[in-house]
Amino acid sequence: MRVEVDTTLSVGQLVELKVNNILRVNHEYQRGLRWTDVQKRMFLDSIFRDYSIPAFYFHVIKTGAGGICNTFYDIVDGQQRVDAICAYAENAFPLIDPRDTAVTRFPNFVKDNPCPWAGLRYNELPSELRDKLDPIVAGFLRNYAARAAR
Repeated sequence: MRVEVDTTLSVGQLVELKVNNILRVNHEYQRGLRWTDVQKRMFLDSIFRDYSIPAFYFHVIKTGAGGICNTFYDIVDGQQRVDAICAYAENAFPLIDPRDTAVTRFPNFVKDNPCPWAGLRYNELPSELRDKLDPIVAGFLRNYAARAAR
């Protein structure tokens, strides 16, 4: 087994892997989804504020038979974060406006800072803000282990 740091995954690729069931939830590693929409929105707000987030850990599963090889990525750590990013990229919810106290309470030093992403869905983001998500998702770790198909 080897561990490799990869820095080439974009938000679009992450969503594509999840939609095509290549990025999978393995219940040996992960329990069900737990984050509320508010928690997802708060996580994405953290990304836009340049707060540090943990790396994603994927277990790479390679299977093959008859000269055909398939690769899958089981989420070891980061399921809630992956789900939040993918749901947002699919326009499932708008981002939080820190001045809207009906949703959540932010400290004044946060409310007083500019928040050009407030209330926007992914497809409404200007390109400079949309591009801000890609480098965040890019830092993930893969844990390689090959498994032969039976």
